[in-house]
Amino acid sequence: MPSRRSLHRPPPAFAGAPSILRSASLGLAPRRTHSVPTWRELVRAQASGLVAANPFHVVTVALTRLYTFVVTEMAHAPSTSSGVITHPTAAWTTQPARSLLTDLEDRITGFRNLLRDYDNRYTQAFGAIFTTHSIKILKNAPQTPRMNAHVERLIPATRAECSNRLLFYNEQHQQWVLTQYAEDCNNSRSHRALQLRVPSGGPDVIPPPRRTKPPPH
Repeated sequence: MPSRRSLHRPPPAFAGAPSILRSASLGLAPRRTHSVPTWRELVRAQASGLVAANPFHVVTVALTRLYTFVVTEMAHAPSTSSGVITHPTAAWTTQPARSLLTDLEDRITGFRNLLRDYDNRYTQAFGAIFTTHSIKILKNAPQTPRMNAHVERLIPATRAECSNRLLFYNEQHQQWVLTQYAEDCNNSRSHRALQLRVPSGGPDVIPPPRRTKPPPH
C-alpha cells in the first residue's frame, strides 16, 4: 500500500521538461534563431515597410470621450492622427485609412505591412483599402501591447505632452490640436534613433539643448 507522502506527490508529468532533462544529464535545446525569428527580429527586419495603427480616446470638458486614429511609421517615426469621433464604428475606421493613404502619397509603394490589433471595428472594408495597394495586414496577439510597442509608446507620450495639458471642447478642437502636435513632432523635433534628425527627412540636424548651470546664489 503506498505511503501517505507518495499519495500527495505529483505525477512525473508535472515535473516539467527542464527537471526531466537535468535528471537525465541533458541540456535544453538551443533556440533556432535562423529558421524561426522572434517578433523583435521580424519587426526590425521589416521596419522600413511597416506602419502601425491604433485608436485612443481623450476626455473633453463635458466628460465626453473623443476617439482618434493614430498612425506611425516604424522606420522614420513620423506620426499622424485623424478621424476624431464620439462613437467609433466599423464604418468610421475606413475614413482614417483613406486619409492615411492620401498623406503617404508617393511613399505608399514603400510600405508592405500594417500592424494593428484585433479590434472588431477593423472590418474587411478597412483591410481592402490597404490590400489594393499590396499592403498586408498584420495582427498582434490579443492582450499583448508590446507587439505593437511603437504606437503604444506614442499614445502615452501624446497624452503626457499634449492631451493631458489641455482642455478640449469638441471634435474640431481636438483634431486641430493633435494635428499641430503631429506637425511639431514630425518637423521640429529631433529623434535619437534618427541620429538627431527630424522624422520628416530634412537634412538639418537639430542638436539637443545644452544644460546650463544655475547662477550662484
